[in-house]
Amino acid sequence: MSTAAGATRMGRAHAERLMTSTCTITRDTGETVMDPDTLQGVPVTITVYSGPCKLTIPNTSTVTAQIPGMVIAKDDLILSLPVSTSGGVLTDDVATITANELDLSLIGSRLRVKGVHHQTYATARRFPVEEAS
Repeated sequence: MSTAAGATRMGRAHAERLMTSTCTITRDTGETVMDPDTLQGVPVTITVYSGPCKLTIPNTSTVTAQIPGMVIAKDDLILSLPVSTSGGVLTDDVATITANELDLSLIGSRLRVKGVHHQTYATARRFPVEEAS
């Protein structure tokens, strides 16, 4: 085993110890089914990941809105997942935080994946996400 591979494995183990939240990530199949109570079409989803995660804000940037004098703070959010179990997550998948012992207000938060993450010596898959409605 190379030094880089060993260091990467150690880094992954450390990163996973910090993933104290859990989430479920779903993907819209494009199909709908009829809700018998509301008689409305409901999107069919499949679960593509369920397990440990970590949500972070790596930096905060401010942008000026098009309305003169208005400044809006925009947070870049990163959802980190274990490398070994999260290769199937794609752009537009939706993550729902299902447990977070350190901040209960995050439970139920829905986040849309904005891009994928690939890196040679990755210690976690870090997906850019935004709040989903």
